[in-house]
Amino acid sequence: MNDRVSILSAVNNALAPLKERSPLPDWDVSLPISVEMSGKSDIPAHFIQKLRACNGVFFENTTEMAALLKQENALHGYCDPQYVERFRNDPAFAGIQFSTTLDSAKIDDYAFGITRASMGIAESGTIVLKDADTSDRLGALAPWIHVALLNPSTIEATLLDSILKHGSDPSVIWVTGPSKTADVEGILIQGVHGPGIQGCLFM
Repeated sequence: MNDRVSILSAVNNALAPLKERSPLPDWDVSLPISVEMSGKSDIPAHFIQKLRACNGVFFENTTEMAALLKQENALHGYCDPQYVERFRNDPAFAGIQFSTTLDSAKIDDYAFGITRASMGIAESGTIVLKDADTSDRLGALAPWIHVALLNPSTIEATLLDSILKHGSDPSVIWVTGPSKTADVEGILIQGVHGPGIQGCLFM
């Protein structure tokens, strides 16, 4: 049992005696309006535009993705087991090694992580990761390069649309471009709290 499972088990045990949980707050879903998305018809194209605007990388195909990995000398990384054979059998990835399990004790050995995204948000270029769909959360957050595999049919137009589709997953991560902070002297630095290169490939 790892630390995360142990902590969440303790929380669930503490909540078990409660007869009922606090209800989710009521709110008027008609109030939030995205003016920018009004009249937009090509949602995937708008998502790509916004992803690039926040320093994310969109790959038109696997050849572009493999080229970036090689350019960054990222020759070993983690890949969701569901998709790994697609990349291993692609000649563009010759020389790149994929692991389908992630050893947290050797986290620095993984130069990239490839995981499934649950959905995208067109108005901000945001990639949404849920525990229910992400094979290994550490594989998405720890390596310098993260590539989210996104089904374009799951892209929602606005943040509100995305929230309404979340369901009951207790852990949702919103990824808008690479990790960044400007805490130190107002200087923007990427890759401090997570991936320094955030990519996306439609699959």
